[in-house]
Amino acid sequence: MLILISKFDPLLKHHIDDAVMKSEKVCKKCNSGSASVGRPGNLLTMLSKTTADYIIESIGQLIRKTIVDDINKALFFTIQIDSTQNVNVHDQLCVIIRYVTDSVNERLLAFIKCTSGTGQDLCLLVRRLLENSGIDIKKCIGSSTDSASNMRGEYKGFSAWLKKEVPEALHVWCHAHVLNLVMTDVTKMCVDGIIFFGLLNAIAVFVRESYLIVIHKYHSVIL
Repeated sequence: MLILISKFDPLLKHHIDDAVMKSEKVCKKCNSGSASVGRPGNLLTMLSKTTADYIIESIGQLIRKTIVDDINKALFFTIQIDSTQNVNVHDQLCVIIRYVTDSVNERLLAFIKCTSGTGQDLCLLVRRLLENSGIDIKKCIGSSTDSASNMRGEYKGFSAWLKKEVPEALHVWCHAHVLNLVMTDVTKMCVDGIIFFGLLNAIAVFVRESYLIVIHKYHSVIL
């Protein structure tokens, strides 16, 4: 990608050409090989995906440290969590911290892979994240989640386990999820609404799955 972008960026192209040239000189002295056609190949140019991943990870750590320092300056904070599946069908827990300094701040602290969706396990994941980040969980004065039982359950939900860690913490439903529940209940009471949203859902399914029909017909013609 960098090599492709360099074709349209003279400054980046100069840097890459310079890195390749210097590496070629060292490589020839050591008789350790030469570059492949069209790309740096086995030359030491620091342009590999592995190096890019290291740089991205380092930038992420610096950003996280800045966020943690700001949170620790605040007297208290609240936490928002929600889980969703990525394209690999792995559950990821999104952890957002909301705190006040000179202004109200809302920061994404981390995405955590979670293998269990119980309220207790989610609370343990969050507690470990805060501890590893150097944030005192006792400063948490509230939490916001959706209306799922594993989140807001009175006895085994995330908020119930968080209260055991911080008894003063208050739980607040996410207003977007509350609005979603209201809209769901309202549309269930209206026949026209049921027909309309049913039609929208059928169109979405057709658009998403129609290519399978085309592929099936294409294979049938070939066979």
